[in-house]
Amino acid sequence: SHMQRDHFTCHICQRAEPDKFVYYADYPKLEEHFRASHHLCEDPQCLAKKFVVFQTEQEHKRHNAQEHGGNMSKAQRREALNIPVQLNF
Repeated sequence: SHMQRDHFTCHICQRAEPDKFVYYADYPKLEEHFRASHHLCEDPQCLAKKFVVFQTEQEHKRHNAQEHGGNMSKAQRREALNIPVQLNF
């Protein structure tokens, strides 16, 4: 359809609410949504690739540690790669 061919949707929102259809006129509008509602990687290389966005802060931290970790201390990398676990008994 015209909407799917000529406009953009947010894959994170689409996954969360598959029956809701929100379209953005162009990629810069979608990127604004990513910044406001999700966790967009602001690294220049990732911005150039487009769609490097994460649902959670933890996913974003993990990406930063794996892809851009050269700028982090060992402690920062360890914290970013740490996966929080919640146990309920």
